[in-house]
Amino acid sequence: MSDLFSPSQARERHPILAFFARRPVTVTVLLLATGVLGLISMNLLPLELWPAGFEPRSLSVEVPYNKAGDSVSPLTVEREVTLPVEAELSTIPGIQELSATSSRDGAEFDISFDGERDMDEAYAEIMAAVERARLRLPPDVGRIQVRRFRGSSGGMPIVWVNFFWEDGTDDPHLVLEKVIQPWLESIDGVASVSFTGGNRKFIAVDLDPEKTRAYGINLAELLQRLRGDNFRAPAGKTTVRHPIDAEGRQVQQREVYLVADTRFRSIEEIENLPVRPGLRVADITRHGGGHRGVYETYGVSQYVRVNGQNGATAMIFKNGDANTVTVGNRIEAALSELSGKPQLKGFNTRVAWNQGDTIKESIANLMETLAWGGLLAFLVLLVFLKSWRLALVIALSIPLSMTLTLAVMYLFDQTINLLALMGFTLAGGMLLDNSIVVAENVYRRHSLGEQPEARWRAVRAKWAWRWCWRPAPR
Repeated sequence: MSDLFSPSQARERHPILAFFARRPVTVTVLLLATGVLGLISMNLLPLELWPAGFEPRSLSVEVPYNKAGDSVSPLTVEREVTLPVEAELSTIPGIQELSATSSRDGAEFDISFDGERDMDEAYAEIMAAVERARLRLPPDVGRIQVRRFRGSSGGMPIVWVNFFWEDGTDDPHLVLEKVIQPWLESIDGVASVSFTGGNRKFIAVDLDPEKTRAYGINLAELLQRLRGDNFRAPAGKTTVRHPIDAEGRQVQQREVYLVADTRFRSIEEIENLPVRPGLRVADITRHGGGHRGVYETYGVSQYVRVNGQNGATAMIFKNGDANTVTVGNRIEAALSELSGKPQLKGFNTRVAWNQGDTIKESIANLMETLAWGGLLAFLVLLVFLKSWRLALVIALSIPLSMTLTLAVMYLFDQTINLLALMGFTLAGGMLLDNSIVVAENVYRRHSLGEQPEARWRAVRAKWAWRWCWRPAPR
């Protein structure tokens, strides 16, 4: 058989390659369209450190329990709160693990789902289960919160933010708890926010041991009395009717939730709290010489200093299925808006670390390495092949193939991550090897005088060469 094929034989044996070989303009337009589509997809693809599936898909449920005037043990919380809620949550399909923790303040549940579970659907089912369980819970249960699992990225926060304030700022911990934390947790993709530092202000009662012994005061009963008289808890709900016209014929009904608030409003209220008839709290405290027996102070459990000023560090966790880079950008934008609020007068904000920036830097470094590798491969091909056209065709085969891959990744809702770029690097080396073999065969057959549509045999020769070098089966 002759080494050369006629054009008719080539079209008969491989019509697809012959079709493109006879239409260079069509091939050029398709390649340009592929490149443009790939570049658009590259800008639209989200960036992530690892592909989806490496992070736990979990939700948490917090059930606060504050029984007024009584000290509740974890065993009581388990019997009255944990078991009813756990019974409803266990009916949700797709749960891999359900763990419950009972404490004096309430119950907490951590729920892990399998990788195929839709987290939005799971969130809705948990909310429905919580509402069913509420009918069986005691009235002292507070507002139940359902949150996305904060331990994404292996329990690591995605953003660390430093808040620091000027000396003399009144109760900065209250600002952190009532203003900053709700604002950050309202960001789409944020699961929870926790603080270190920001010492909490509290009221200290300095009891005199001699006076308490002389009056026969039971300190445990006194402590329980102070706790029982200083609480805030839900007290049910009632229906309120409002007339919506002047004559009162049309009435609008709405439900109003009641809250029992017996917290102390001032230090004087605590000092005048009766311990027994004729005896107040102020009468059994150590005071005198400018020192009051009941006074305000700060609890120091974790001490944070930022730029020489008192401060606190916020650890922000994202939802398990949220994009790290997108959430990080939203957090920085929200911090810019938050700094303009009047409640934050005297506060300063600094982003200490953003995992989204780390991801972008890592991917940028890998992209730069990939670009330098392609440039060096082109130079090496140019030196050895001694043809800039042939070297350019081989070099362009790598980015064109990758841009088409990016378009397919965008259609399948994938992300650009380290594993994907490492795959691009490995595939680029294999593609370079195949391109050299095919291009060299096409160049040789062109020099032998074959027509363009008959050079498909170069591709078949490449695969035949790879087949001959495979190890023989035993």
